[in-house]
Amino acid sequence: MVQYTTALSKCTPVKQAAGGILSRIQMSAFSNHLRVIRDGIRRRLRRGARITLFSDANPSWRSSYYRANRELMLMKIVTMLLLSCLVCGVTRPSLLAVASPVASAPGTSEVEPKRTVELKFAAFNRHDAAAIDTLYASNAILRSPDYPELLGNSRIADTYRWIFDAIPDAKDSIVTIESTANHVYVQFVLSGHLKGAENKSINVRIMSVYTVKDHLVVSDSTYYDRKTP
Repeated sequence: MVQYTTALSKCTPVKQAAGGILSRIQMSAFSNHLRVIRDGIRRRLRRGARITLFSDANPSWRSSYYRANRELMLMKIVTMLLLSCLVCGVTRPSLLAVASPVASAPGTSEVEPKRTVELKFAAFNRHDAAAIDTLYASNAILRSPDYPELLGNSRIADTYRWIFDAIPDAKDSIVTIESTANHVYVQFVLSGHLKGAENKSINVRIMSVYTVKDHLVVSDSTYYDRKTP
């Protein structure tokens, strides 16, 4: 067993084939671990052989002897298979592909929809209607108390332009933001001052539910009290 692990630790092509895997396993620790196992099995073999020779009437030691011998042979076979895989060019990415779950496709993980909505709020606070236009799909639908069904990213962006004109210092402050699959739920407060009434501030609590697909908002359902001052 020592010759297998020593050859593995010294073989540069094998290290290159294994990539970062060998560095994680730490070949020296791996070799020591195998050596401890090997020595333990061999001690059992020697002990079993002595008892088999001098106490042949004890069948339990004979079975222990053969079992230990099988374990030693199995360890050698496993080691040879590992070496064969490494020499044949098993690379780190291919092993990780087996060991790790398949990554979610773009736009399907919960992180991407949430990030898209966060970009929308950042654009709102910059009063960047053009950026909001690019974050909504061409067939996006906006539903709210003032707009039962507003269709298309251009019309939605125009609505935000009207808001920026009516509330020059409009700002959205996110209270909570959660996501499940491609749905994002946001509670936020719209604050600012109406044009022509700068001495009167407004604070409107709003709840929005966004549906995101391929990094674009395809549905925006927003709820608020129209009577809120």
